[in-house]
Amino acid sequence: MSDDHKSKASVMNTYDSIAKHFDVTRYKPWPETIKFSEILEPGSRVLDLGCGNGRNLRHLISKGMKVMGMDISAGQLDVAIGRAKKEIAGDGSEYGFATGDVEHVPVKDDSMDAVLYIATLHHLTSPDARLSSMNEIWRVLKPGGMCLVSAWAREQDKFKDELDEGQHDIGEDWEEGDMLLPWTLKSDEDVKNGRKFMRYYHLYSESEFDDMLEATAFKVLDRYIACDNHYAILQKLGLPNPK
Repeated sequence: MSDDHKSKASVMNTYDSIAKHFDVTRYKPWPETIKFSEILEPGSRVLDLGCGNGRNLRHLISKGMKVMGMDISAGQLDVAIGRAKKEIAGDGSEYGFATGDVEHVPVKDDSMDAVLYIATLHHLTSPDARLSSMNEIWRVLKPGGMCLVSAWAREQDKFKDELDEGQHDIGEDWEEGDMLLPWTLKSDEDVKNGRKFMRYYHLYSESEFDDMLEATAFKVLDRYIACDNHYAILQKLGLPNPK
């Protein structure tokens, strides 16, 4: 293909380009985020990793958490920051934002009570990158801290065509589970004739998701499938990271 859709730069540029339209269509917190928030203590420091437009972050703050939102997409962060300023009461100490790469999280060791890692893992373009991101989460969590992680499940009939076409579309870098899903801007005020952006996804099989979890140092507290996503609630055990 002339365009390398399976790259970090492509994923970032795509989400920069669709940020405003994404916000119009994706504004409610995920149900699993709501459930996860119920097991966290008010005042917990939470990292929303791959926060997008901040829809989950705003819910966590409403439950008394102190939240840092991080995303690689400057466009998504602009939307999240703007919404936070308008919709979150208080002096702004309840939240912060940072541009960052989930493989190299700009957060200190053992500093977070919880990490929310929703709908981001499946955009990373290699097995090593996905495992590195999970290890970074382990690093920044305090001992006893928990993470909720999700990834799209491969066991979805609605994406069969995209999965079948993935090998052809992506080329030599394709791995089983890779696909490209279009996002078309039709009514965005900045776009007159609609532009299509191809979003890279890696859909996990059940066994592949379990194998990845087993390769981490986390204790798996819960593991389930809901709304075509694999989910896991993980806990970091042991002593703080060595300095």
